[in-house]
Amino acid sequence: MLYKNDVGNEDLEGDENDLALDLRVLKAGQGGDCTDATANQMETKPRPLYTIATLLSDLTRVAQYVRDDRLRKLLVEKDKDKDGEHGGIGTPATRDTIIATLFERGYLAEKGKNIISTPTAREFYDTLPDPAKYPDMTALWHEQQKAIQAGERDAVSFVAELMEYISSEVAGVKQNGVGIKMNAPLCPDCGKPLRRIKKKEKNEFFWGCTGFADGCKYACEDKAGKPVAKQALLVSELHKCRSCGKGLSRRTGKKKGTFYRTRVELIAAISAT
Repeated sequence: MLYKNDVGNEDLEGDENDLALDLRVLKAGQGGDCTDATANQMETKPRPLYTIATLLSDLTRVAQYVRDDRLRKLLVEKDKDKDGEHGGIGTPATRDTIIATLFERGYLAEKGKNIISTPTAREFYDTLPDPAKYPDMTALWHEQQKAIQAGERDAVSFVAELMEYISSEVAGVKQNGVGIKMNAPLCPDCGKPLRRIKKKEKNEFFWGCTGFADGCKYACEDKAGKPVAKQALLVSELHKCRSCGKGLSRRTGKKKGTFYRTRVELIAAISAT
């Protein structure tokens, strides 16, 4: 036992043994001898995993994760007249979209009813500067916005400082890179990573190329969390198109167990649209 915690806070009255065990009576420069020690093996329980509901709830009270007491009070003060908000980040209208984007980019994944971070997300988090890891920045921006409302500073200088900060961080990444190991499967067409995307209004997924904005339209089905590679089209040497004479390819029809044949050029044209 390092100290005795049953001594009153009002005064340090007690017998000599109690006072000897109370670290509050020690002064700078004093020392003591350890007369006895015991060690107990204990196990801490981790915090429960998030669900969609608990994650959305936590986003309404992120002030609890702010490290600076003054900034924490600012963030709580921001929401004092908002029902259901207790120093949150984002808005009820944007939080669903933020979470959905994290899923689409492969930073979050579902584990039963729970939500877990992916290895890529954890590696990405480790590369970020501290201001981007904590909600303190939200409180700072709110403070600056209040100063603008009060006429104590102008919006142009606030935006200029913000852009300067972002530009310096981007420049640092361009110069030093980021230490993230990408384990995502690669697109067979362009070589860029594939990402798993949830289908609209369905609890189903498919894989799409991250080079979509650059013109790559590759996509394939999902099976047990992994992309199912498209089978190469087999062009018949026996069955020819009556219009051009080129080989036909056998395709699966909409109804189960039915097939049809079409020209490869037609399939390419449909895919391009």
